Amino acid sequence: MTSTKQGKQETINNGNSLTQWTTAAKLLESINLCDIVEFNRITYSHYGFYIGEGVCVHVQAPDKSSIASSSRSSSSSSTKRSKSYLGTKVAEHLIKIAAGDFVRVNNAEFIAFRLGVNRRSTSNALELAKKDLPLDLNGNLILGTSINVEYFLLSSNNCEGWSTYWRYNHPQGFSIQATNGAIHSMIGTVERFTDSAVCCAKSILTDDNASAVQKATAAVAVVPFTAISFSATCVKKVSDFAAGGIMRMFD
Repeated sequence: MTSTKQGKQETINNGNSLTQWTTAAKLLESINLCDIVEFNRITYSHYGFYIGEGVCVHVQAPDKSSIASSSRSSSSSSTKRSKSYLGTKVAEHLIKIAAGDFVRVNNAEFIAFRLGVNRRSTSNALELAKKDLPLDLNGNLILGTSINVEYFLLSSNNCEGWSTYWRYNHPQGFSIQATNGAIHSMIGTVERFTDSAVCCAKSILTDDNASAVQKATAAVAVVPFTAISFSATCVKKVSDFAAGGIMRMFD
């Protein structure tokens, strides 16, 4: 699947495992099919799966407008679960999902390596991500219309777990946020906040309409925020390494 947009062509390759935070519009210039997109919500990260044409499929908390249901396999126990364990899967434009928040590609390749799982083929990954989503008469996805799926925040049934399930040949997907929740809640929030501050400061520095005072303030802020972000990232990577080992033990 290829298409021209933003002056670039969507490609099917390994792409980047982890990119820098940027705006949704900027990310669309270099994103690849089947990339996992991380949305910076400051206090947590939301995840989506890129299917092309500027669109991501993502899973979120329950929505009353959902019209159907879907599970990962025919052997799923989702039918035995209460309504509180259902979330919604929906295809929407990446820019709409971002809603002004910074985004990045985070394909979790290191954790996948630790778990010993490989990528699915592009066709298989896209098929799983689009599974059961409503289509119009021409066979195109109807954006913004959701279906019910298994969902539980503290398990691989969350938004990250579904995204990794679609990308990797793993029976249920995996979620660092769920396995390593304490670190991602505390250190992750610090990292996301400081990264957002750095992104804002850098945008001011490159803004021709910004005043000299604004640029001077931004320049001063970049250094300490970058240092804090780097420290938080190092701590989180160490904890993620340990979490990857724990997941492999119980996989």
